[in-house]
Amino acid sequence: QKPYLDFDINIANLGEMMNVQPYLLGRYINQRLGKNFMTYINELRVEEVKRKFADPEFDDVTILEISLQSGFRTKSAFNSFFKKSTGKTPFEHRKILKASRSNS
Repeated sequence: QKPYLDFDINIANLGEMMNVQPYLLGRYINQRLGKNFMTYINELRVEEVKRKFADPEFDDVTILEISLQSGFRTKSAFNSFFKKSTGKTPFEHRKILKASRSNS
C-alpha cells in the first residue's frame, strides 16, 4: 500500500489504517525520523515522482500529471517541495535522467 499517494492523507487516517493512535505515530515520526508528518509524506511522494521519472513508461506523461498521481495536490506545492528536497526543479531532474538513459 502507498497511502501517501492520497491527496487527503493525514496523521489520523494513517494512524487508523495502522491501528495506532495519531499522537503516537506523530511522536514516532518526529523522534525517529527527525521530521514532521507532512514532511515525511512529501518526501515519500518525491521518491514516487523520481521513480516515475526514471521509468521510460512515464516519458509521455506530463510532470504535472505525475505529481498529481504521486499525491501532490498543487503544482506549486510540488515544485517547491521537489526543489527544496533535491536541489533541482522537476524539469531539470527529469531531463538529466532522460539524458543519462539515452547515453547508456
